[in-house]
Amino acid sequence: MEHIPQNKGIRTQCDRTINDGGGRAQTPASKQGELNRHIQTFFAENFTEDGLGHSRFLIATSGGGDSTALLLLLRALLPPARLSAAYINHGLRPAEAAAEAAWLQKLTGELTVNFVSATVDALGHAREKSLSLEDAARRLRYRELERLRQETSADWIVTGHTEDDQVETLFIRLLRGCGLSGLTGMKPRQGRILRPLLGLGKERLAAYLAARGIDPRHDSSNDDPRFLRNRVRLELLPFLRARFNPAIGATSLRMMAILTDEEKLLADLCEQACADMIQREETATGPRLQLAIATFTGLPLALQRRALNRVAQHLAVKPSFVLIENLLRQFPKAQNGAEWHWPHGARVTRRGQFLTFSFPSGRRPWRGRSRDCQTEPPEPSAGDPMADRRQRDDYE
Repeated sequence: MEHIPQNKGIRTQCDRTINDGGGRAQTPASKQGELNRHIQTFFAENFTEDGLGHSRFLIATSGGGDSTALLLLLRALLPPARLSAAYINHGLRPAEAAAEAAWLQKLTGELTVNFVSATVDALGHAREKSLSLEDAARRLRYRELERLRQETSADWIVTGHTEDDQVETLFIRLLRGCGLSGLTGMKPRQGRILRPLLGLGKERLAAYLAARGIDPRHDSSNDDPRFLRNRVRLELLPFLRARFNPAIGATSLRMMAILTDEEKLLADLCEQACADMIQREETATGPRLQLAIATFTGLPLALQRRALNRVAQHLAVKPSFVLIENLLRQFPKAQNGAEWHWPHGARVTRRGQFLTFSFPSGRRPWRGRSRDCQTEPPEPSAGDPMADRRQRDDYE
């Protein structure tokens, strides 16, 4: 286990100064104060209505620089009773993982922060679910973090993602293909997950740790070229900096900020449109949504796609781009009763002046048409008085 020198311990300030990148020398105290203000601003912007003063936080820690800096910064701002640190062993690096867990246990002990851990089988999960190892590890990690959040009675999971991770995520999504929302990157607040370091770079955090005499652990899997994120970080981005744009990181972040505002505008327009043209009700086999065709066809194509994806979210399914495009192309000329198959047994049916989205045979893969199921409710009509009394979905 790596030793942390006591004279450079967690709660002491060393006398060495560091440079902030702009030619100004900063003491560790001023560097910490600057980072603390960043964290405080993040919480002020994201918790105005949630009562941050009573929240408890589970910090996702790996022993690496970013998450270690996050742990120290939150400990400087909050009492230890409101913090827990979680380490997830993915079962890929037994010796390294054991050393990381031991190092973190010592560190959290000095900080008097509760430490919890979990072990998962990322390789087995990847084989079982036909996933990439990278994707399987990510899914299991967040699953276990959510379990540990509940186990520790925490309100939030806090991760150490930085602006460097944000740029990597942008290029990963560009390579894989995504919509506008994907190009905005990771969200600072998403469900129960908080990412307060997205506005900070890894170099600033590394300097902060160095000033405190803390040498974080290094995860050797971060050097493995089998993983797409590593190839983006170690090969693609250095190539772009050297050959095309030395400031590719800053340029990308500016673009993402612009796209975030534009995404919000389009999302708001979609919400307004959906509230006017979609009705929802619960049936014995699952949710059933009805989309008014006349209103829908009057929308720009970009909002039509968004509306269909919004419907899919309420059905908890993820139709492919091809399925969405096929529906958009085919339904205007389709006859009454025409049907399209979506994942998990979802069916889209043209019924008069409506497109109906439902699970006629429940949420399960199956072959057949909706008319073969006796549970499907009758077709609505434009003047059906019951339609106005059905539960409306506010899409919020």
